Amino acid sequence: MLGLRLRMILARVRTRGLPGKVLRFNLLQFLRCSTPRKFANFVLSKVQKWLRRDCLISMPYRYYIDPTNLCNLRCPLCPTGRMELQRPRGRMNLEDFKRIVDQIAPYAYYVELYNWGEPFLHPQIFDMIRYASERKISVQLSSNLNYFNEEMAEQAVASGLTRLLVSVDGATQETYEKYRCGGRLEVVLQTYVSW
Repeated sequence: MLGLRLRMILARVRTRGLPGKVLRFNLLQFLRCSTPRKFANFVLSKVQKWLRRDCLISMPYRYYIDPTNLCNLRCPLCPTGRMELQRPRGRMNLEDFKRIVDQIAPYAYYVELYNWGEPFLHPQIFDMIRYASERKISVQLSSNLNYFNEEMAEQAVASGLTRLLVSVDGATQETYEKYRCGGRLEVVLQTYVSW
């Protein structure tokens, strides 16, 4: 039954355009990161969700780790940008990151290295990406791409970054800077085009 479902999913993926390619990429990442223990935990979590259980025995398979709560922009709706975070500003220690990844690696399919900061401001972000990726965890991060260059792009690919989300909130500098205060759309587009 499971084999039939997998074949049906793969057949659908092959017949689609861009959405099919994204689905295929996600499926391949899922398979690359799978171990019997991770897969069993993943299935258990889905079954518990389907049964609407209040008390779960599975572990999460997606994690958010914020490597830094520093940002180079001052976006008006962001607590970091408004300087209103109720915690000290700083960067996560690489050893603490490794310890956390070691604890979640048996269950984690995905780790997202962003939340309240610009991840590329962390001087060891590529070491973090590499460490998680080597432990069969798919790594995603989101950036405003205003602090990014070609060398960093090469390091991101080499380190095993699975997905990079880019925050672009306008098609002209005038509209872009209404939210991304201090950001330069030209820098983002130039970085993207040079890739």
